[in-house]
Amino acid sequence: MFDGMKEKQEQMEAALKNIKLEREMEGGAIKIQANAGNEIENINIDMSKINDSDELEDLLLVAMNRIMEDMKAKQAEETQKMMSSMIPGLGGLGNLFS
Repeated sequence: MFDGMKEKQEQMEAALKNIKLEREMEGGAIKIQANAGNEIENINIDMSKINDSDELEDLLLVAMNRIMEDMKAKQAEETQKMMSSMIPGLGGLGNLFS
């Protein structure tokens, strides 16, 4: 049953890195681009839309937390798909990862 599990895990990790995610805050003041493999790929800050350093800090914290939530959700979704394909008839147990 677990033959090839390491290879499947490596395939999953590679696939997650190809899934792109983006979060935008305050009409584009902060844009964070990441992949579902837990890597932040880019952060854009438009200082013309930010009043001061306190606002910048707050927006960055919120945006980072939200993109990390997006990563976790996408990882759970993809893991569930993989498990369902590996173990036909998984039924309701397939929701363990969401």
